[in-house]
Amino acid sequence: MLANGPVHDFISHSKLGSVEVRTPDGALLQPALAALGAQVDHEDGALVVRGVTAEQVGDAAHAGGGHGFTSWRPGRRRSKRPSSKRPGCPRSSGRCRMIDALRYEYVRLRTIRSTYWLLGMAMTFQIVLSVLLAIVIARSDSFSEVPFEIIATIGASTGVAPLFIAYIIGMIGVFTFGHEYRHGMIRATLTAVPNRTHVFVAKMLSTVVVSTLASLACILIALLSLVAFGLDLPTIDEFVNMTIGTTLFTVLFALSGLAFAAITRNQTAAVALLLLVPSLVETIIRAIVIAIKGASENPGEDGGVISILKFLPYDAGGQLYTRASLDDLLSFFGFTPFGPVGGGIVMAVFVGALLLIGYILFRRRDA
Repeated sequence: MLANGPVHDFISHSKLGSVEVRTPDGALLQPALAALGAQVDHEDGALVVRGVTAEQVGDAAHAGGGHGFTSWRPGRRRSKRPSSKRPGCPRSSGRCRMIDALRYEYVRLRTIRSTYWLLGMAMTFQIVLSVLLAIVIARSDSFSEVPFEIIATIGASTGVAPLFIAYIIGMIGVFTFGHEYRHGMIRATLTAVPNRTHVFVAKMLSTVVVSTLASLACILIALLSLVAFGLDLPTIDEFVNMTIGTTLFTVLFALSGLAFAAITRNQTAAVALLLLVPSLVETIIRAIVIAIKGASENPGEDGGVISILKFLPYDAGGQLYTRASLDDLLSFFGFTPFGPVGGGIVMAVFVGALLLIGYILFRRRDA
């Protein structure tokens, strides 16, 4: 066949109305097709794709690692009136490409199983522990802490336990990039949405939205537990401060997971970093600093090497929701941690630096 004209015109004039695709990897292929502006329906165990050509379907599958097609065939044209409108968004519209990236992230989150089991695990954990804590507090005659703060954070406000909900929701941040690299779908993503800045921003926004909604759901579960067991409700200030603190920490924690995945391009490594840096690495640093300070001539003197502990990002960010902390025991060594605002700024700067490194590497490295 010979054609005199641009390749796009040749393809657009030869497209058919639908393409039937049979593949075991439909859940992975569907987001890439949706980002191209395609309408994807499920009929008789196959994907019926409308709005794009068979060539575009093949390119999307090839970019995603060569998803194995059992079979595919063009469908019949659904309309007798020819359309000259290009499927998807015009390349000249930056806003449209951003919308494509957001649409891709929405479809990706909606079609992968990890979104549901992570959120389900987080909500189940919060419900079970909230009920158990409410029962214990209701039966206690000498409980002096604010019940809402204990239940909302599952004991993390005491400084004894970490904010477990942040660790669970943080996995969503890791999987935002981790799934793409693990399954080779990052190439399909960049084929559908070539603007890497829009892809990165869309992933950040989706992580922020999901982690925010999950954190607010945990706050609601805590309030319902208080009402169900007749416990004292928090004051307006207590409610607002704890809600903002836990939400900000959870969002920043999830974004750090996204950044680790973007930097390492390895889902397992990113999960390990997200879990071990706050729980193990910072603990080791704290132990070393305390040993050095304790061996000094005047261990009770303010400042010195002990000030390093104020800048441990996750520990500093914990001040957003912690009302009593083990760090208070370090006052003997002249250590005074930042408050909620200062600690939140330290963690936000750290996470922002990670995201900047991840963004630069994402822009410069091959997919």
